[in-house]
This record gives sequence, C-alpha cells and structure tokens, in this order.
Amino acid sequence: MINPGTMFVTLCKPRKGAVQTAETVTATDASASANRLSPRNRHLLAANTFPALLIIAALIFSVLQISGTSIGILNPPGHDSNLIAGSPRAIRSDEWSVSTPLTIASARQHFSERLYDGAGSHNTSVVLDVPNNSWTTIFKPYNWPFFVLPLANAYALKWWLLFLFLVLPTYWLALLLTHKVSAAILVSLGLSLSPFFAWWYEAGALDSVGFMVAIMLLVILVLRNVHRRISYVYAALLAYFLVAFTILLYPPFQIPLAYTAAAFLLPFVVRDLLLASDKRRARRLGLLAGSVVVAAIILVVYVHSELPTITKIVDTVYPGNRLSTGTNANLLQLFSPWVGIFIAHHPMAIASNSNASEISSFFLLAPALFFFAPPALKARKSRTYGASEFLLALTTIVLLAWMYVGFPGPIAAISLLDRVTATRAIVGVGLASWLLILLYIADHEFAQPVAAEGTSSAARVTWPRIALGIGAFGLVIGFGARQLQMTYPGLDVSMYLVGIFVVLVAIGLILLAKARYLAASVFLLPVLALQAVTVNPLYRGLSPLVNPTLQANVDKVEKLVPATKSHTPPGWLVVGPPISFLSMIGTGAYVFNATSQYPDVSAWKVIDPSGRYESIWNRYAHIVYQPAANTTLKLSDPYVDTVIVSGSPCSPAFAKLNIRFVLAQTPLPYSCLTNVTTGGLKGLGYLAYEIS
Repeated sequence: MINPGTMFVTLCKPRKGAVQTAETVTATDASASANRLSPRNRHLLAANTFPALLIIAALIFSVLQISGTSIGILNPPGHDSNLIAGSPRAIRSDEWSVSTPLTIASARQHFSERLYDGAGSHNTSVVLDVPNNSWTTIFKPYNWPFFVLPLANAYALKWWLLFLFLVLPTYWLALLLTHKVSAAILVSLGLSLSPFFAWWYEAGALDSVGFMVAIMLLVILVLRNVHRRISYVYAALLAYFLVAFTILLYPPFQIPLAYTAAAFLLPFVVRDLLLASDKRRARRLGLLAGSVVVAAIILVVYVHSELPTITKIVDTVYPGNRLSTGTNANLLQLFSPWVGIFIAHHPMAIASNSNASEISSFFLLAPALFFFAPPALKARKSRTYGASEFLLALTTIVLLAWMYVGFPGPIAAISLLDRVTATRAIVGVGLASWLLILLYIADHEFAQPVAAEGTSSAARVTWPRIALGIGAFGLVIGFGARQLQMTYPGLDVSMYLVGIFVVLVAIGLILLAKARYLAASVFLLPVLALQAVTVNPLYRGLSPLVNPTLQANVDKVEKLVPATKSHTPPGWLVVGPPISFLSMIGTGAYVFNATSQYPDVSAWKVIDPSGRYESIWNRYAHIVYQPAANTTLKLSDPYVDTVIVSGSPCSPAFAKLNIRFVLAQTPLPYSCLTNVTTGGLKGLGYLAYEIS
C-alpha cells in the first residue's frame, strides 16, 4: 500500500536556499529532493498527521454511531435523547425521507440490487446513493462499510467517509503543489467546509467534487513520477476515479466540475509533456491514455448492463427532460455563506421563493486574495500557474454568465450546460475559487527563495492597501448581506456579526498573502466552519427508522398470508404521517407509497392501463396514498416531485401489484379489509389490515 506521506515527501519537498519556478520542477528534481530531506521522518510525520487525525475521528464517530442525519425530525421536538447537538433540518428531506430509509430497507432486503419500494422495484445501482451487492459498489467506496459493520455503525462511517473523500484528495493536491502542510490544511478545509456541502450533504455533491479533485491529483502524479511501478499504480487509480466520478450520474454538478478541472489541468499536462524527454513523454501519454481507455471500457460495460434503467430515467418528465436555459440563479446566492448561521437558524425564512440548499454557496475569496496580494507577487513567476489561473478565471466567468445571463439554445446544448440548472453551476465556481487560491500559494512558494513563512520581501503589504482592501471587501459583503436581510426579513441577520466575519476573513487573507498560512487558518477557518457546522446535527444511531418491535410484528403479519408464485413480495399501503411509512420502509417491507426514483413502467401500467396519467407518473416522485371510495385509481401531481394516488385499497390494481396489507393509525371502513393487528402493532398505535 502506498503511503501518501512518503509519496509527497518524495515528490514535493522544496529545496532550501534555491530559487525555483514551476517550470524547473521536473520529476528528476523531485526524486532527488528526497535525498536532501532533513530529517525525513519529520516530514513524513507532518504530512501524515492531518489525514490520520481525520481518519481516527471518523472511526470514533462510527464506533459511537454518530452522524449528521436529520432523521430526528421524525421524533417530537424536545423528546429525542439521541440528538447530541444542533437541529434536524426539514429541508434535508432527500436524506431523512429518501436515502436514509432506503439505505435501511436495502440492508433489510440483503442489499439486493433491486429494491422493492415505491410502486414496483428499482435498480439501486444507478440512481440511489444506497448500498447494494451490484459490481458497481466497487466504485462507491463510501458504501463498503455496510458489508462489514453493523447497520448503524456503517451508516455513521459512510457519513464521514463522504467528507473524507472530499477533504483528503484536496489536502494531497494542495500538499503536492505547495509543499506546505499548513497551506494544504487551509485549502482543503476551506473548500470542504463550504456551506454548499453542508446543505447538499450526499455523495452526488461532496464526492463529485472529491473524486474530481482526486482525478486532477492523479493526472499530475502520473505526469511527474519517475518510478515506473508507482506510475502504474497512479494510472490504475486514475482509471478508478474516472469511473467512480462518472457513475455518480448527476450532470448538474459533474458538467461544471469537468470544465473547472479541464481549465486547471491543461497547462500542467502541456508543460509536463513538453519538458519531458521523448521516452518519458511517450510513457506518460501511454499511461494517461491507458487510464482513459480502461475507464471507458468499464463505463461501456456499465452502460450496457444498466441501459434499460438509464433509458427510463432519461425519458422521464422529471428530471430526464428537464433542460435549463440558465439566467434564473439568485444573485444573492453569491453572498449566502456570509449569513450561513442565520440561514441555519431560520431556514424557512427563504422558503417563499427558494430553499436553503438551492441558495447555498461557497466563500468566493480568490478575487479578494488577489487584491490583497502585493504587486511583487502579481507578476507571475510560473507560466504554468499563470495559464491555469487565467483558464480558471475564464471558466468562472463562463459559469457565472450561464447562471445570470444564459446562453442561446444551440450553445447551451453543445456545451451540455442545458443539463445544468443555473443555481447548481455554483459548484464549478466554488471549486475554481479555491483552486485559484491554491495556485496563488503554490506560485508564491516556488517563485521566491525559500525562507521562513512570511519573511519574503515580496510579501510586504502596505497599510494603506490593507485599509482600502478591508473597506472595499466590507462594502461588497455588507451590501450582499443587507440585500439578503431585506429580501428575507425572517433571517434576522445581524450586520454587526457579519462585520466581524468580514474583518476576520480580511485579516486571514492578508496573512495568507504574506505566506503566514497557520496564522491565516486561525482567522479564516473558524468563520468558514461556523457557517457549515451549524447546518447538520450530531445524531446517535438510526432509532426513528429502526424499530425492532415494528419489524418483528410486520414479519409476523406477512407470515399470515400464504406464499404465492409472485416474485414481488407482499406489499403495504401506509395511511398516516411520514413517520408511519418511513418506519415501514425501514423494516424492509415493500411499501407502495414510498419514493419512486424512476417509474417502474410495468407497475404503473397496471394502475393506469390507458396511459391517461403517464405525464404524471413518469417522473421521480414521492408517492402519496390517499384512501377514497373509487376502485379505479386516480392520480394527480400537486408538485413536480409528488404523485398522489387516491382510491380504495380494494382496487383490483393493488391486488395485481401484490399489495396485500394496509397499515393505519385509525380504523378504515372498507369491506375488503380484515383486521390482523397484532398486540405489538396495537401497542405502537397501529392497525394492520389484510386486503382480501
């Protein structure tokens, strides 16, 4: 196994007393530098300490079954002993009402690739962030704990692995380019603690960025490494992460990230290939091409095996046919991180025309940093870093133009941005901002004589410039925060507190410009962390959705019905509040009115044989069942992601779908229902009925 600390000590340690530009950092120099380390073990310890601490913390939280899930919202307020800190978030419903219940259901159904819930069965290897026994789980390492740990521990470990797969690749990329542990910690935590990730805490958000950063890291390592065997390992890992990134299958995040990564990598690829000898150039090109070819072959197999499911998703009304024209992003999204704690305390204050997830963003600090940078550092010493900065800035402008201006239809289609809703393009802008900060630090470190942090003559910043910078910075942020307060009065924004944030961040940026990375972290990271860590709670276990008494009694009721030849397990209609059907999903029972990630056409054709309601059911949807007198089921869609099925449980359609039971909290007056309530269910306040 490769030790990351050894890798970076070997590749990246700067030479003392020498002026060095990025163009002169060749793989040969990097290899030779290992012999001049003093002492080597000290550098190994420094490089490995931060990752080790994060991994240990994740393992401790896993042992204690502590995660950031919001399932505590299903319990009565003030009566949840498992809520350690914070508040559950209703807006995080994709987590507490979809992915977490279905994760538990998948475990109950023995991680079957096909999960019975939500009007039929669904292929979880394509659309859900749910563990399953498909071969694609190889490329979803955050789901591996479910196959070796108890459910609650595995769930907690997965929660923190999502964060680790974001912060660690960013740390190693920053360490590779800057050779400064303090700078790498600052950049990796600065990006990873963005409010955007806290509100979008799921694999599609965190690890689309994390895996893309890993791809950027591995491309550079393949280009720079002189050890043939290790280069093969890097190339294999590159192929792995190319596949892992692609099968996340969330284009609104993946497309902007691809543009940002291409802008960052292109100058590195061109430079390293031009500087290499013909033999090394051929070998490196071969390794990169081999990684792409291997990844492409795996993805072809994936698409071929999952094509029916992918086709169903693409053909849906929502989200398959959802095309964007850009333009409709909220300008205040750019300022939302500065009032993150107020949004966390009053998330419903912006519910009138947005939500906390859609308005979440990143601290876009790169422009301010370049303003605070002294003139001596603005003259680029590295053509590679300068070219990468230029392309990243250009990409940022393009993505912002898409968000707020939009592009003509043909350009949007050719660029694939029509698959990116305007507000979600911010993920590419946020990554670009932190990559610009990383490149600034890297250029500073290698363009100047190596000295103690902060002592370079080129890093002097004059007091008039500092005052002007803080004033301009404060005016811009203050204007944005005030506009947010005026637009959403319920946020109750404290401009005094925002002012403190601005001053602390400005001081941090000035220290960063002076290469005082540790001191900069002291001022920057607490402000950034405060806006993010207040979003999700700390919660112990999965108790609201894991009810052993309910599980045992549901199993007992299902055994009352003779087995049939149907491959579909006996299904349930659940009448009652969300806790009722979500708890039922947690038992592993087939619950009709759950979330349908995509339509099981064969099931919906039974309900709607004429196709009258196809435009309603052909979508991702939360299925709601409403009892009624009619035996011919009726469908409606009050929201873009909700389908209401109303009708009698005695409907022949339910019988054809093997829906055999109803769970309710009040008596139901239907002649086809036979009360089969067990003592255990009655004790929980439920009534169970068999459908004759």
